[in-house]
Amino acid sequence: MPLLHAVRRWFNRDRPLDIDSTHLITEPVAPAPERIASGDGFRPISLASATEPTDPADAIESVATDAAPPAVRRRITTSGEEGLEPAGTPPTSDDLEDPRSAMRRIEAALTAGRDSQAAIAEAVGKVQPAAAAVEQMAERQQRLLEVAERQAADATRRDDRVIETIERMDENLGRSNEVAGLVQRQLDANHEIVRETVVRLDQVAVAIDEGRRASEAIGAAMSTMVEEMKRRDEAHETRNGVLQGWIVASVVACIAATGAALALAWAVMGMQP
Repeated sequence: MPLLHAVRRWFNRDRPLDIDSTHLITEPVAPAPERIASGDGFRPISLASATEPTDPADAIESVATDAAPPAVRRRITTSGEEGLEPAGTPPTSDDLEDPRSAMRRIEAALTAGRDSQAAIAEAVGKVQPAAAAVEQMAERQQRLLEVAERQAADATRRDDRVIETIERMDENLGRSNEVAGLVQRQLDANHEIVRETVVRLDQVAVAIDEGRRASEAIGAAMSTMVEEMKRRDEAHETRNGVLQGWIVASVVACIAATGAALALAWAVMGMQP
């Protein structure tokens, strides 16, 4: 992390470093710069003076100004601004400051700097577990992401299988509908055949009834014909009997006439001389 790297380089006495405040501002764990050196945060101290060859008094004053509390910084800044007077203005007795009070302010500034460094070290000590927790959280999130990806892949495969099953069911339903249509058409054809068979059976029944009636009529006609033939036979027999009587009578009469003629002829022949 940039914050930890900058703090480690800052505490290295062999290579002093000017800390870039932009990294501290962009880090999620770093407080706002205006809250540094307050009751709830700390402010990054610029160490540019440690890398530049300046006057020792100016360096001490710069460090004291950076590390001092807000009230002390305001006093030092005010004193510095008041010291920027024209070179031609002679110093007065009020402008001269007791070296001991200046040393006390410097000591207070150094103490405040040490306190700030201790606060920074404590904050860094808290940042490391937080960074470890963040890394663990990132690992957990990565595992959760992998689990979610696996679940999504499994869900996708399950969806694909469900879609394939539904497609097969649709195909089977289509085939079942086709078979049902064929069965329905066959049933319709069978129903039509049965209807035609019933009609034909009705026609056969009517024909049989008509044949029965015709047979009855033929039977009645034949009975009448037989009776008529019987009557004719009886009449013929009667006529034959009468004819035979007449024939017998005629034969007898002929014989009698022949006998009479012979007798007459004999008589006539006997009378001649």
